[in-house]
Amino acid sequence: MSYSINPSVWGNMCALPSDITDKYLKLASGTQIKTALWIFRHASEPIEPAAIAKKVGDSQANVEEALRYWASVGILNSEAPEIKQS
Repeated sequence: MSYSINPSVWGNMCALPSDITDKYLKLASGTQIKTALWIFRHASEPIEPAAIAKKVGDSQANVEEALRYWASVGILNSEAPEIKQS
């Protein structure tokens, strides 16, 4: 079976940094990918973990971890102190 993109979906798109697909797609968890997709689709909206968690169907704690992940790899800027891992 072969697949192709449905041309009718090209009308409503959002930009996504290629680093997400080129560098992190294999490394990121499902919640991390869903969180990134939601953030870039709603780029003009505030990043609120509770609201994102409801939209992606995961816990707020997991979304907060996903946000820390994207900040740690440079996709997001964060004012939160960096957590040092030993």
